[in-house]
Amino acid sequence: DLSAVQKALDAGANVAHCDKEQQNSALHWAARDGRVEMLTVLLEEDGARVDGKNGVGLTPLHMAAAYGWDDCVPVLLEAGADSSLVSGQGLTPLQVATNKAKDADAGDKGRYQAVVAQLGGAAAAP
Repeated sequence: DLSAVQKALDAGANVAHCDKEQQNSALHWAARDGRVEMLTVLLEEDGARVDGKNGVGLTPLHMAAAYGWDDCVPVLLEAGADSSLVSGQGLTPLQVATNKAKDADAGDKGRYQAVVAQLGGAAAAP
């Protein structure tokens, strides 16, 4: 929860710390889970690595794009996230979002199309 994260940061927690298993930072988890408020707090901290890659080469922007979080993508871009970085599979966040948009169900397709547009791609017709 956001208040627990703020308390940890106030106590000196390292915002760039990554878990051992997947090498995700707090930014990766917040981006994956669509936690825009948490992303904002984390990005304000010294040491936040907006373009940090996890164990499979995904940045927080890749994670937000992969899950269709159209409210998180602009926050990451405004913080300086590099949308041209490629994952371990050689995909940019735009390519990840485009691939997900093709397979998304009707309820999620609009979010993915918004992410594609935010990343500079042409959104496909619904």
